[in-house]
Amino acid sequence: MQRDTQGALTDLNKAIQLDSKLAAAYVNRGAVLIEMGNLDAAFADLDKAIALDRKEAKAYGHRGFAWMLRNDFEHALADFDMAIKLDSQLPWLFAGRGTAHLVRNELEPAIADFDHAVQLDPDLAAAYKNRGVAFLLQGKEIEAARDFDRALAINPDLKDKINTLIEAAHNSASKRATISPD
Repeated sequence: MQRDTQGALTDLNKAIQLDSKLAAAYVNRGAVLIEMGNLDAAFADLDKAIALDRKEAKAYGHRGFAWMLRNDFEHALADFDMAIKLDSQLPWLFAGRGTAHLVRNELEPAIADFDHAVQLDPDLAAAYKNRGVAFLLQGKEIEAARDFDRALAINPDLKDKINTLIEAAHNSASKRATISPD
């Protein structure tokens, strides 16, 4: 299913013109702008949403993803922490924070966040995929295979991504073994 991001952006622009104090419209437009790759405008909208409503969890969550796209995982984690503090029932927030931990090689907190994400939404394929990566990096290949299988059962389109991740993990392990001092 292809999303009509330009149409969504047009609709959100109209909503903001009608009510410039509607935080949710800025949040949604920020999310669309992230999807379109316009991070500067996304940050501006998400910051505006937070200024309008400091309790808007989704604004912090989307901004966390934007920070990750800028490779600023410290700010991403801070925003995901705030978002989860405001709304601990959104599984994508835990999956996002878990991904930030995973990229920082903080495997235990990453796995804990992915666990929580799939408890909230057992069909969140990305959480299984990323938890599988964390397990693979820990050398827990059986757990990793289980999670990859579950992710693929939910979303078969992840096959190429998962194969690439498995290959990268094996290559990384081979390099570590080659340069190991023992």
